[in-house]
Amino acid sequence: MKRLFSLILILLFTHLTFSQEDGPYFSYYDNGQLKIEGQYLNSQPTGKWKYYYESGQLSSIYSYTEGKLDIEFVTYFEDGVIKSQTLKEGDEYISKSFYENGALEWLVTYKDDYREGVYKQYYSDGILKLEGLMSKDKKEGFEKRYSEVGFLEWEGEYMNGNFFNTWIKYSADGDKVDKIKFKEDFKSNKNALIIPTQIPEGIIERVPIYPGCETEN
Repeated sequence: MKRLFSLILILLFTHLTFSQEDGPYFSYYDNGQLKIEGQYLNSQPTGKWKYYYESGQLSSIYSYTEGKLDIEFVTYFEDGVIKSQTLKEGDEYISKSFYENGALEWLVTYKDDYREGVYKQYYSDGILKLEGLMSKDKKEGFEKRYSEVGFLEWEGEYMNGNFFNTWIKYSADGDKVDKIKFKEDFKSNKNALIIPTQIPEGIIERVPIYPGCETEN
């Protein structure tokens, strides 16, 4: 995550020579519908910027401070339901993504630009699907995976982002029905009985680094 954010900052400063007049900025679709609205100050984006679908529905809200894209944001599905958001809580950022029915799909915590701490994934009906921990963008320690009806199905460890030690599979009654032993240098493959969890990468959604430089649709 830190590498991704650094790259975004580099791209941002690369565009600082792009001249924009101070004041309100508006961009429109070919049909005349508002696409983007925001504000420039000292030739840099500032404050809240809003992006819209061609239908007119709000698509996303981002903000800038002295030309830099802030971490906090919110995006929406075209029907107005929240799609994703990142908000600051204490010294952490909590990133959430949602299903189209509004149910929470992912919760990932970030600290110092890294995925750090708890991550959780849910089924679309709200039942917990898995939970674990990350340290500086890598899965570390125990992870638990649950069935669609809520019973513990798998649990095991990660080390340095890879499966490690013994992973155990359980039946609906809680009995141990299978186990897999992994070595520290294990590299997963698609034919494995279980595969490593893919945690959402990065808390910043795809958005023009410098509003006004994007390609018009």
